[in-house]
Amino acid sequence: MYHHRHEEYVLVIRDDLQEIKTFGWLQQVLFGTGVFFFSGAFWLLMELLAHQEMEEKGKFEFTAWMAMCVLSMGFGATLSLVALILFWLRQRRLTKYFPATAPSRSIASFAPDR
Repeated sequence: MYHHRHEEYVLVIRDDLQEIKTFGWLQQVLFGTGVFFFSGAFWLLMELLAHQEMEEKGKFEFTAWMAMCVLSMGFGATLSLVALILFWLRQRRLTKYFPATAPSRSIASFAPDR
C-alpha cells in the first residue's frame, strides 16, 4: 500500500551535529552523577540527623560527616546545574534548525486518504 507523504530537508552544519552529539552524552552523565551524589548525601544526612543522640534537650551537634554530606550535596547540585546548562545549549542549537514557529504535523495528517 502506498502512503503519500511529504519530506522536508534541513541543511545542518557538521560541526553542529557533532556538538549536539557531544552535549547529549555529556549532559546525561553529568546529570546522572549529580543526582546520585545529591540523593545519596541527602539520605545519609537525614539518617545522621535522625540517629543523633542529643544529651541535652535542644543541643545540636554538627559533625564532620554532616559537613561532608552538605559538601556532597553541593557538588551534586553543581553537576546537575552544569548538565541543565548543557541541555539548554543543545536545545538552543536545535531550535536554530527547527524553530518553534514551524508547523507541527498531527497524526491525522499521516492517515491515508480514502
